Amino acid sequence: MADQSVLARLLLQSPLFAGLGQHELEMVLARCRRERRPAGYVLFTEGESGHCLYVVVSGSVKVERLADRGAARVYLASRGTGEHVGEMAVVEDAPRSATATTETDCELLVLDRDDFRHCLSKSHQLALNLIHLLTSRLREAAVMLEARQRLDVNGRLCRMLLEMAETAGEALPDGAVRIGTSMDQTEIAARIGSTRETVNRVMNRLRKIGAIRQTDHALVICPDVLRRYIG
Repeated sequence: MADQSVLARLLLQSPLFAGLGQHELEMVLARCRRERRPAGYVLFTEGESGHCLYVVVSGSVKVERLADRGAARVYLASRGTGEHVGEMAVVEDAPRSATATTETDCELLVLDRDDFRHCLSKSHQLALNLIHLLTSRLREAAVMLEARQRLDVNGRLCRMLLEMAETAGEALPDGAVRIGTSMDQTEIAARIGSTRETVNRVMNRLRKIGAIRQTDHALVICPDVLRRYIG
């Protein structure tokens, strides 16, 4: 597990804890507990009471919520190292608005509601960060909603692949980008608000035009071809 100095640097990378002084960081860390969770572990479920927030030390957590009819989950975001999930319910005293599940094995810092509120009352910088964060989350949701309304499935899938290439891709000599991903087509469909069958048709189309190709445990995409395809 990471030591205290590493965890302090990690907190400073987080939008929620950025700019905190040494005393404030020590105050937060003293109230955190550390947990390890395997891939596929549900941290919290939409609708349940929220009693803590999580900071990702290592690994990745996906956030989803039920579609309007409750038949399928809609992907909202993935949170990686230095990012956090679960702060909304802790601040609002409201039920969880989404479900958070580990995408990979994760190490997490867990901060309970009362401890978070104590830190909030002692740190003006933390309070200011929280205001900026909540504003950013609202903006992020608005952008995603606009994209779903404006783009068809082809556009949404291509945009998702381009974003993954930018944030988690490995550049190859030929200009392509390798993305190591364990997502199946059902998970991809949930992320873009579609169905597995439709995603399968679009992926086959992208393979035919040379925009993507599959290798062992990885997807290789050609960003230039994808950009031309969606105009």
